[in-house]
Amino acid sequence: MNFLGLGALCWRFTLLSALWWAWLGHDCASWIVGAPAIAVSTAVSLSLLPPLSIRISPVELVSVAPKMVWRALIGGIDVARRVLSPSISIEPSMLRYPLLSLPGNTARWCFLHCVSLLPGTLSVSLEGDEAIVHVLANQDRAHRELAKLESDIASIFHHPSRHA
Repeated sequence: MNFLGLGALCWRFTLLSALWWAWLGHDCASWIVGAPAIAVSTAVSLSLLPPLSIRISPVELVSVAPKMVWRALIGGIDVARRVLSPSISIEPSMLRYPLLSLPGNTARWCFLHCVSLLPGTLSVSLEGDEAIVHVLANQDRAHRELAKLESDIASIFHHPSRHA
């Protein structure tokens, strides 16, 4: 097992142990079943999803997380406001957004999953180098928000951003 595999093994075992402890507390008797279950789950996890050679910046991840929570909150408020106030116009459209700063598939899929947290947006698909995004209104604003999100995701995955 290489260093990458050993790191994945440690992280997954630690995560599964923490989940077991969170669900069952510090009851020592639960670990009679828990330790073997965690070991088997870790092994199955590694066989089904082998470690990837992706470099993620933990510092950037921690710095981007509050922005994502804020964007999700603003996005929820924006959609609720549009639903509850019929006077606010909704002009749904599809936006093709080029993903030039995110060359890896993992970073692109992470971007797509985060798009739906932005106000008035929903990721539809990934077609080549473009993300297809459903926008409720104002494509220009959505494009600016997507650019910020792309820059944040690029920083997490150590890719230089075209928007920096």
